[in-house]
Amino acid sequence: MHGGKCKNHYPRSFAEETVQGEDSYPIYKRRKDSFTVNKRGAIMDNRWVVPYNPYLLNRYNCHLNVEICSGVKAVKYLYKYIYKGHDKIVVDINHNEGDVIIDEIKQFQDAR
Repeated sequence: MHGGKCKNHYPRSFAEETVQGEDSYPIYKRRKDSFTVNKRGAIMDNRWVVPYNPYLLNRYNCHLNVEICSGVKAVKYLYKYIYKGHDKIVVDINHNEGDVIIDEIKQFQDAR
């Protein structure tokens, strides 16, 4: 909670069906029925339900929030996050000829 509001934007609004949101994240179907639960003095309905996957909860024995990523912006973000560039290595093999001057700055610039 930040300033009396949930940082994850709960409670979410009711929705008749799952649709693609403006920010590439889905707006999940949330039925507007009369079913409520009293939890720690707060009355909660379908707007408070977090997306989850029972198989993953059981397999990893921890709480996981599950979101579907299907928009171009979300896929681009995940691609950039996962693929941050290939690994690089610099190898220099030379004979032991006494005092050899090594210019690390030039080697770094050449590697780029």
